[in-house]
Amino acid sequence: MSALRALERFARAASEEQRSDHAERCEVCAAYRLASHSHVVDRSAHKLCCVCGPCSVAFQGTLAGRYVSVPTRVAVDPTFCLTNAQWETLQIPVRLAFVLRQSGQERWVAFFPSPAGATEAELSQSAWLALTRDSTLVRLVRDDVEALLMRGNPSGTFDCFITPIDLCYELVGIVRKHWRGFSGGEQVQRELDRFFNQLNARSEIVFDKRASYRSRIGGKSGSRP
Repeated sequence: MSALRALERFARAASEEQRSDHAERCEVCAAYRLASHSHVVDRSAHKLCCVCGPCSVAFQGTLAGRYVSVPTRVAVDPTFCLTNAQWETLQIPVRLAFVLRQSGQERWVAFFPSPAGATEAELSQSAWLALTRDSTLVRLVRDDVEALLMRGNPSGTFDCFITPIDLCYELVGIVRKHWRGFSGGEQVQRELDRFFNQLNARSEIVFDKRASYRSRIGGKSGSRP
C-alpha cells in the first residue's frame, strides 16, 4: 500500500470518527469543534453562532465588526425595582421576557419564551427609553450580545438581570422542552425557578452609578449573597 493510500485511509477514518461523535462545525471558520464551545453574535445575520476555541479567542472582547463575542457576566441592581405599572407601559403581554438593543436597527426589541420558541413582542419604544433614563442597569446592557431579562413576582414587582444573550435562548429552550398544556404546568415552573436561582447565585451587583461593576475576582462585596 502506498503512503498516499495509507494517508487516505487515515483521513477517512478520522472523518468517520468525527461524524460518529456527531461533531458539528464552527459556524465561523467551519472547522470541527468540541462539544464545549463559545458563542458570538453575527450582527449582519442577527443570529447566535457556535464557535470553536480559536475563533472564541479571536473575537474575545470585540465590540465592533460583524462578529462580537458574547460575554459571561450576569448583573443586577438591587436599587432598581421595576413595578407592575411600569411593566404595563411597555406593552409586553407576558411577565417573562428579555429586551435587547439591535445596533444595526438602533432599536430595542422584546422577546418572550413560549412553547413555539422566542416570540417577538411589540415594545413601546418611548416607555422603554424612559426606563433607560431612570435605570443604570438598563443603560449598561451591551448592544446585540446582552439583554435585560425580566420575570414577574407575585408581589407585582419584577426581578431584572443583565444576561448574556445565549442564556436567554437557553431559557427559551427550557420553556419549549418542559411546557405542558395551556398554562405550562408545574414542571416548567420548577425549571424556571432553578434557572433563576442559578442566575441569582452568579450575579454581580451594580455598585457604581457611573457604570462600573465589582466582580467576584475584584472584590466579593460586589457579588450576590
